[in-house]
Amino acid sequence: MKRQGDLFSAPQDEVMQPVCHQEEQVHNILTDGRVYMDPGSDIDPDGSDLWLTLFTIADQMNHDLYSVLMYLRGTGLRLVPSEKFGFILQPIIDREGKKGWSSKDEYDREKKCLAPYRTKVTEALKKLLLWNPASPQAS
Repeated sequence: MKRQGDLFSAPQDEVMQPVCHQEEQVHNILTDGRVYMDPGSDIDPDGSDLWLTLFTIADQMNHDLYSVLMYLRGTGLRLVPSEKFGFILQPIIDREGKKGWSSKDEYDREKKCLAPYRTKVTEALKKLLLWNPASPQAS
């Protein structure tokens, strides 16, 4: 079994194997014997690969953080490149609340569950950039 530190130092292609099931429209990844699924792939399919990597990083850091990110992503969250943090979390707003948050206020209330993990979220987003160096940087 790999130690936690080994996951972050190993090249990404040695750690992760994509597993896609087109017939089920599920985007997931197999990492170190665990399967991570992207609950927001229907809302933001272009961001799935980044989210799967972030879920892997977050789960290795703290399983509760991983769970909170899964909930927020499933409701409507995207990753946006940031020069300062690598990436930032941006809510997807859908006034009908079908494919995203019904309002910014709703998201702001719900994102409070991330507060105890503020430092770990920042660290995870910076690691995400290291694992995805080809990701475009914000200007």
